[in-house]
Amino acid sequence: MQTPEHNYPGHSSVLPNRNADVTGHVKVNSSTPVAVVVTLLNILAILFLYTLRQVDDNRLTNWQWLMDGQQVFILSLMLTGILLFCWYIRVNALRINVPLGLFLLAFLTGMVFWTEPEVIIDSSRYFTQAKYLSEYGVIYFIREWGNSITSWTDLPLVPLIYGFVFKIFGESRLVIQLVTLSMFAGTIVLTYYIGKTLWDEMTGFYGGVLLLGMPFLLTQVPLMLVDVPSMFFLTLAVWTTLQVIRQGSIYWIVLAAISITMAMLSKYSVWLMLSVLPVLLLTCHHFNWQLDAKRLLWVLYGTGLLLAPFIILKIDLILAQLQLLSAYQLPGLRRWQESQLSTFFFQIHPFISLAALASVYHAIHQRDWHYLPIVWMWLLIFIIGINRSRYVIIALPMLALMAAYAIRLIRNHEIRHYLLLSIVMTSLVLGIGAYRPFLQSTSATNLQAAGRFLDQLNVDAVEVIVLPQINSTINPLVSIPALDLFTHQKLVYQPAANPISPQDKQALSTSPVRFSWEFKLPDFYRDNGWATNKAIAVIASHPRQTLPQNIRQHLTDYQVSARFTRTEGVFRYRTDVTVYELKRASLQDKHNLSQRG
Repeated sequence: MQTPEHNYPGHSSVLPNRNADVTGHVKVNSSTPVAVVVTLLNILAILFLYTLRQVDDNRLTNWQWLMDGQQVFILSLMLTGILLFCWYIRVNALRINVPLGLFLLAFLTGMVFWTEPEVIIDSSRYFTQAKYLSEYGVIYFIREWGNSITSWTDLPLVPLIYGFVFKIFGESRLVIQLVTLSMFAGTIVLTYYIGKTLWDEMTGFYGGVLLLGMPFLLTQVPLMLVDVPSMFFLTLAVWTTLQVIRQGSIYWIVLAAISITMAMLSKYSVWLMLSVLPVLLLTCHHFNWQLDAKRLLWVLYGTGLLLAPFIILKIDLILAQLQLLSAYQLPGLRRWQESQLSTFFFQIHPFISLAALASVYHAIHQRDWHYLPIVWMWLLIFIIGINRSRYVIIALPMLALMAAYAIRLIRNHEIRHYLLLSIVMTSLVLGIGAYRPFLQSTSATNLQAAGRFLDQLNVDAVEVIVLPQINSTINPLVSIPALDLFTHQKLVYQPAANPISPQDKQALSTSPVRFSWEFKLPDFYRDNGWATNKAIAVIASHPRQTLPQNIRQHLTDYQVSARFTRTEGVFRYRTDVTVYELKRASLQDKHNLSQRG
């Protein structure tokens, strides 16, 4: 079904003449008063949300923690100046190569958040899985996935990619961030193509740009997780399938089968979202429904062939993981919830959420069947009750397209573009001025800073000692891979004689951090006694945490070299790091002993 946007002049250039309205006639009336209203609405939205911050229950970037009244005032003033300046110079959009422009815009935006620490402990799991590949090779990785390589409820594709990157470029967080940022930028480009294919170029352009209006999403891009890559593969699967239905060449059939396979090997929740593929067939086919159905069957047949080796090799593991998901993860969704109010108004610009809601009414009123695949994933999310920001990341491109669908209906193109710009600028001001500083104040920064400090030491290895967490039920061993991500030093660890065990196993069986206690520290961290000149890093949950007697004796010949004790005062899980180096006399004695040996 065609929408009014299809009749716009200059359709292929993203922007028509900025002095023309949707009918092509030159406007006479100034839009400045409306632009001022848009600016004020953005400021009022921030102030209104800040006054209601008590209802935000996000577990990572809660507005109650992000900023105080003084910061809100300063950020509001900054945003007002930026938006009015942008209106004055008419920064609406440019006549550029749209896909390339969107990719570069997303890439440059994401780079701003590279300084974030790894604030989510799941990154330790993915780092360890990737390091197995870089240490032992891809054959070992495939054979031992789910055996010696603890896989929890993970699928292997994203750790496999991370492992290849480590194997080629070395263990550097920077190269991982380049990968995740490229996938984020690629998702924005794919969102543009989906919107362009379903409706027009302007809708696709708006949808791609609106992904930058979600500050929570921007904070996830630099992290070594699977959410952003899974979002990319799911969006790629949707777009390639759409091309199969529209064009049907063997090239697109093969590419769609590969894309769907990659999506299915990235995250289990993607499997549910891929139910959108038959919806695409039902709503987006052209003239020969039977031919389109046959093409999609060929895609699914190719996907089955590609997935068959993995399913055959790992069928027992897959069944065990699905059992764990149904018995543990699915009931857990009701215990680990964050409200929809928090996700759609605090963590995403509220204008996006309101526009997406308005688009539902318009699509129903217009009987636009092309809209159904876009809203499908969110229907599933609401029906199942997935109420946590991280868990809905994979569907955010569809939310952006829903909002774009409504925003394009604003007849004045200057106001449309300015509204789009105001959403993105508000998101960036909040992200850079509030979200990023808060995340940089967390105790996870101590591991980041300690890793950089350890790289400056002239030692053979670094022995890591972890102390029990005082206020958290997280297994402290997961902090060792988290530290390893930020240092090139060889880390070693000697298991305690009496391993730390949770006090309440029954409570941990339903805990969201249960995986940390089922996590196995790999053998490549084992201390075989080969290093004579070692530094020691003690990871504690408090600067004044009492050291056990055996550790105090172990540190007799050592002196404190550096302490990293930054904390935001919010999260119970803390990682304070104290680095010890051998005293000069002790170092000389060990050197002489090694020479005699």
